Amino acid sequence: MIQAYDTKDLLSAHLETLDVSDGRLRIVDSYHGEVETPLSLHKYAYAHNNPIMGSDPTGLFFTYIGQFAGTGIRLLLRSPKVAAAVKGADAASTVADAVQIIGALAVGGTAAVNPALLAGLLLNVAPFGGVLKKIGVADDLLKKVGGRLSAAVRGTVDGASEGLTEAMVGMRRAGLVGNKAVQSIGDMGALATARGLGFKYVDDFPIHYRGFDGIFKNGDNWVIAEAKGGAAKLGTTVSRGGQMSKTWIKSHIETLRQRGYHSWADKLDKARIDGRIQGLVVSTPVDAAAGTVGNPTFVLKQWDQIDEMVF
Repeated sequence: MIQAYDTKDLLSAHLETLDVSDGRLRIVDSYHGEVETPLSLHKYAYAHNNPIMGSDPTGLFFTYIGQFAGTGIRLLLRSPKVAAAVKGADAASTVADAVQIIGALAVGGTAAVNPALLAGLLLNVAPFGGVLKKIGVADDLLKKVGGRLSAAVRGTVDGASEGLTEAMVGMRRAGLVGNKAVQSIGDMGALATARGLGFKYVDDFPIHYRGFDGIFKNGDNWVIAEAKGGAAKLGTTVSRGGQMSKTWIKSHIETLRQRGYHSWADKLDKARIDGRIQGLVVSTPVDAAAGTVGNPTFVLKQWDQIDEMVF
């Protein structure tokens, strides 16, 4: 992000400096880069030479605008305190250390940080994608969820436990405990599951609307996700029926319209009528006392497989 001119006619691009006379950066990138991402090895390029679709708010990592919780992260990064924490987390050597630094944002004076946004922030800055790289999803499972489902798909995200437990350790070190920590782990489990299944996070969904825990694209399908951490189960209300039921989803689409998000309500309503909505429920077991996390389990259903009053 280019910020402002200084006295030497240079533009400050966070930790990098651009000479406006020839458009070249004059300071070598301090980040060593990653072998598996060749563009990150360039010592002068900004945001992988793609500043329109990418950002590098700290000079230490590259984030596609369409990555998890992208909009929310960009808003959070406007805070100097958050930006400083991201810089420290990105330089951390372990997932637990990174999460400890970021988790501190949700403690004390910054308790208003939305758990879903916190989860997305943690997933983006964990060293080398530490949490996500520990997740494996079988190829045959990916084939099943690639198009229209003939039956509900159920599975376990093998290999996620270790990385999510490290994240839990970091949260405890930061003093982030109780329901908020469990909810954040649940959100991380859902985001990681969706990513492991190859779904694309829709980062321009209204971040202040907490009716849906996540919106993803799976081909032409819109995937509505509900995250549960610990022993939490799908709830039910008199007016909306059970969480993730057809009645519940339709009610939230109407709420979006009432709050002025007409384009989103129209898109989701059309997808519902066309049968292109899928429901994803992810449960991540958390033992808060022991500070351990199990592998997330999930259920994915096509719209016509979801009941009117229960998922």
